[in-house]
Amino acid sequence: MIPKGSSIFVMIGAANRDPGKFTNPHTVLPERREVDNVKPVTFSAGPHQCAGREFARLAVATALTTLRDRFPDMRLALPGQGIDYAPDYMLRTPQSLPVVV
Repeated sequence: MIPKGSSIFVMIGAANRDPGKFTNPHTVLPERREVDNVKPVTFSAGPHQCAGREFARLAVATALTTLRDRFPDMRLALPGQGIDYAPDYMLRTPQSLPVVV
């Protein structure tokens, strides 16, 4: 419970990443759906859900499928330390994502 008058900090980039609630929480799964009454918050839920939800899912799935089909051997070309993220506390945004095709 959060005590009355407390400040909270919402990290949008952490949404849907609880391994206790989501299988493979760090994997991009455009088809991710509600499981055991746990609703992904990506596009909200209920009467206030994003009107473009299905279009966004289709666009991401199409883009990733096209990349995979055109470049089947594509893989991350990570430097020694891995991915550097932008200093943004709201979203988890890579500064760059180099790949080998």
